[in-house]
Amino acid sequence: MNYGRQYALQTLIALSSAVATGVLFYILRIILYRDLPPEQYALFYAALAVSAIVYPALSFGFEPGIVPHITRLREQNDLIGVKSLVIGALAPQALLACILLVVACAGAKPLSALLFPWAPEAMAQSVVRLVAAYTAFVVLLKTASSLLLGLQSIASRSLAEVAYAAVCLLGSVIFIRHGAGAGGPAFAYVLAVLAGSAVAIGCVLALHPALARAPFRLDLPLVANVFRSGKYLTIAFGGAAVFSSLDTAMLSLLRNNPREVADYQIAAPTIMIFYGLLMAGMRNTMPMAALLWHRGESQLLARSASRAFDAAAVFLLPGATLAACFSDVLMAALFRRPVYEAPAAFNILAMGSAFYCTCWFSLQLLAGIGHTMGAARAVLWGIAANAALNLALIPLAGVRGAATATILSHAATTALALMAIRRELPAVMRPHVWLATSMLCIPLAFTGVAIRCSTWFLEAPILTACMAAPMLYIAAILILEALGLARLRELSANIRQQDGRI
Repeated sequence: MNYGRQYALQTLIALSSAVATGVLFYILRIILYRDLPPEQYALFYAALAVSAIVYPALSFGFEPGIVPHITRLREQNDLIGVKSLVIGALAPQALLACILLVVACAGAKPLSALLFPWAPEAMAQSVVRLVAAYTAFVVLLKTASSLLLGLQSIASRSLAEVAYAAVCLLGSVIFIRHGAGAGGPAFAYVLAVLAGSAVAIGCVLALHPALARAPFRLDLPLVANVFRSGKYLTIAFGGAAVFSSLDTAMLSLLRNNPREVADYQIAAPTIMIFYGLLMAGMRNTMPMAALLWHRGESQLLARSASRAFDAAAVFLLPGATLAACFSDVLMAALFRRPVYEAPAAFNILAMGSAFYCTCWFSLQLLAGIGHTMGAARAVLWGIAANAALNLALIPLAGVRGAATATILSHAATTALALMAIRRELPAVMRPHVWLATSMLCIPLAFTGVAIRCSTWFLEAPILTACMAAPMLYIAAILILEALGLARLRELSANIRQQDGRI
């Protein structure tokens, strides 16, 4: 199978998985928002945000830093090295996870008082302990998933993610219906991460029996070498995951208002479905880029990266514009309770989706070609910008300020990452594609506003939005293809081309 077809197939599998997991987690949020009091809903998701900030410290140097090294060892058919690397990387992470769990369980009272002063005391302490257990156990799931990703077993990784999401949803519903409150979904997340880990490990044993039979050799130099380069990847990808979580945590600390935290946790996950699809579509970029770079296919990699940057503009900007036009209708229909300022935050996050996409893709590309320090440097500056902007904007504008801080920090990270890419690859954004697509979004936005003012929308807002938005989106893509900007036919031809074999 050639590179293009392999990448397309992996992307299709990852997107299908992302749709399934995104739907399951979004249904979970809707159920929790309807069944939990606002302060308990805010407590649970604020605790998860803190978990996302803490996790990179547990996996520092190894997640996702082991992925390109597993790909390289796979290419060299060094299964002993793969096994030694995975087990050697898991050991220090497990030790740190155990320390975190002990500290969280022993210090649940002061931690909950510090982080969630507005939440019920007993409930907050219980959630802190359970979320700490989830954070500790997720190390196993992430390591197994990284192994599958490095081995190009995208379908198996996707299966583990769907299993994880399904157990989260089912367990949360059962526990909440039995009166567990915010502790219910927290306990369900612990069970789910164990179930997802079991599926991932089972897939490794079933699909790669030679790896399971390979002897284990403690190879400290190999682990140390991976850590030296992987620490920059942890900063890059762990830091990129911190952006939205930092917003939620700082909203909780600076505003001391659980309703605003709840609003942001409606807006952020709604747009994160969109973001999740983008991330899934690019998830196999790092191992594929590492494969092409290792084989000396830098020109092919550069051409593919350039097309990806064009696609970000062509597909995301019109979609974000239409999402902003009809977001309030979607949220009101799904959550069936007042969503207050959530649509405003959603619109800001939606309009910045192109920055999110290009930021994530640029980091994946830098990791694949081994320029991990450039990726880490870009993200560190982005986190600094995010924290400073949150401190300035959240007290002034609440959830709007948090959303604005997220988008501006992603834009800054993207600019720095692109500068690093240009030093290695002639892969650049084509400015005229972004400019032309942005200009097309102006009449698209006016059309959306006009539809909102129509009699059809006033009488049946949901039906009108569900019919008008897809039709306008398809029309925008066709116009961009006719102008030669989307280049879909060219992309299809390149996928069919025998550029090389996996």
